Amino acid sequence: MDEHKTHIRMTVVGDGDTGKTCMLIVYKDKKYEEYYIPTVFDSYSMNVRVHGKTCTIILQDTAGQEEYDRLRPLAYPETDVFIMCFSVDKRASYNNIANKWIPEVRHHRPTAKIILVATKTDLRNENPKAISNKEGLALHNRVKSDGFVECSSKFTWNVNRVFEEALLSVVGKPKEPKSNKSICRLL
Repeated sequence: MDEHKTHIRMTVVGDGDTGKTCMLIVYKDKKYEEYYIPTVFDSYSMNVRVHGKTCTIILQDTAGQEEYDRLRPLAYPETDVFIMCFSVDKRASYNNIANKWIPEVRHHRPTAKIILVATKTDLRNENPKAISNKEGLALHNRVKSDGFVECSSKFTWNVNRVFEEALLSVVGKPKEPKSNKSICRLL
């Protein structure tokens, strides 16, 4: 989309206790914190390299609890990409993607990109009713998100990929270098 953009705002949304804050901490600090910290609003910034250039990403963490429904949209202006989370062990958080989160972010930022993220995938082994990868992909297709990633913050699995997908959804995939080779065809 915009490969010349130097600041990219990523806002993480989803129900409370879906692992949003933990995922951000693992990405930012490269370590897993066991305890749950309910968030009202936090913002972090960091520099990353993309397509050979330095880019500043602003990471915004939001509260998913219902009592913050009126406050949370204050984090939405200028958001380039929403990282929309549901936890594989919480069916309500999965259902709320289509029923609450998509309508909310589309109302406030209709042109922003959306990366759908299934968190806490390590809990699938403990819960036979956990949301499957197939269900996650079906939701991704139904809500027409710009990407779908599964991750486990506890095992730091795929956390970086969440933010790479979010970044690339805004700046675009790298262009293939053009070949200088000429083609000779004999007829």
